[in-house]
Amino acid sequence: MNLRALSFAAVLGLAVFVPSEGLAAWTQNTTFTHTATTSLKIAEPAGFKVSVMVDGKPHEDTIPMVVNLPHADAYVPVTVTAPDGKAWSGKLEVKAHQQTLATFKYTAEAGPAPAPAAAPVRKFVGKVWNTTDKCGAKDQTEIKFEFLAGGQKVQEHVVAVGQANNAVEMPEASYDVRVYTRPAGGSWSFVKTITPFAVTRDGWVADYGCTPRAPSRRR
Repeated sequence: MNLRALSFAAVLGLAVFVPSEGLAAWTQNTTFTHTATTSLKIAEPAGFKVSVMVDGKPHEDTIPMVVNLPHADAYVPVTVTAPDGKAWSGKLEVKAHQQTLATFKYTAEAGPAPAPAAAPVRKFVGKVWNTTDKCGAKDQTEIKFEFLAGGQKVQEHVVAVGQANNAVEMPEASYDVRVYTRPAGGSWSFVKTITPFAVTRDGWVADYGCTPRAPSRRR
């Protein structure tokens, strides 16, 4: 019996190339089958570009690809390129009068991790109150409150004499509160900045005006 006439496959090995976490990874497997000719067959992954260097000349195609080779044991330079441009380059062993079957598996590079979700901002309910009704007649004016955080206006509230905007919801923060007054038929005039004004719990109150015991408007 001619043993060389029998067709059989020998598994050469499995090579796994795993770079740092999240980067592209290649897995390469090679087997051999006795044949009348000497060749290299690259079967997977279909559609990837492949270049095989034979006698100093590149043979380029897309997978699957078969290249006939001289009848000699050798190591053949091969480059496989994925659609995203990542490539595997190395040498594959070939044996005389055998077909070398090479397959590759490719794991694409993971995209950037999604940004962690921002922690929800707590909000608290309070009141914006114009107490100039308790002032003398000349100091009873409309009031505008501007809430600023980080130099940016967050909210603005205009409150009539003796009135309050109840159930005002504000994000938890430390604010600068600019106070403006406007007499009837007049224009806004800046009065002062209340700072820091902390909103840390329900029931906060931002007010400007007078009290029964202090009928002169606060400065």
